[in-house]
Amino acid sequence: MTILYLICSVRRNGTNFFQDHLRASGAGDPREYLNGRGKRHWTRPQLIDLVKGQGGSVHGCKVFWNHLEIHDTQKPGIWLDDFVREYGADRVVYIHLERLDLVRAAVSWARVEAGGNWCDRQGVTQVNLAFDAQDIRRRVHWFAREHARWRAYFQTRGITPLHMTYEALKAEPQAEVQRALNHIGDGLLYTAPESVPMVQSIDTQAIIAQYHAHILGEC
Repeated sequence: MTILYLICSVRRNGTNFFQDHLRASGAGDPREYLNGRGKRHWTRPQLIDLVKGQGGSVHGCKVFWNHLEIHDTQKPGIWLDDFVREYGADRVVYIHLERLDLVRAAVSWARVEAGGNWCDRQGVTQVNLAFDAQDIRRRVHWFAREHARWRAYFQTRGITPLHMTYEALKAEPQAEVQRALNHIGDGLLYTAPESVPMVQSIDTQAIIAQYHAHILGEC
């Protein structure tokens, strides 16, 4: 029996952290297979073969709404429907991973665009990030919109995904990942990955505090 599970999320919402734990637990290798402007002209069969290249019976894939728009700007949800249908898995599982602290996610996104690393396993790169309230607000709104699109997608199709938050995942990785593994099926059991230090820069904390003070000043 082939199982396809989709981690439906957005950037800077803990998908790399989640991926490391799932991969260590034998749940395939859920990368961003649909990402990249270079894949704009790839056909669905080519992308399906790429995902199936994980081998085994459990295949995972991280899916971001803006990745779907690379392949179909008009009807990205229908493109995903067709991808799942043509994949032909015996079981399809949806996991909606959401970061509740959108301000922290926004600052994290700004940091990587300023030259930081996308995930902790890449090491630490020092970035001098300046405070920009308007830029943070724009990014917060973008996160909210992308998650709203996922919720609308699930609702219109009668899909009940497993909802997870990055905050809970980070606080209790074993319990939360096992909950995901139970939802995926195939009797998978949690195995911890090699330890990856969680990096939190001092100026990130300062910018978040400054932004909250800025918002309070507008009230």
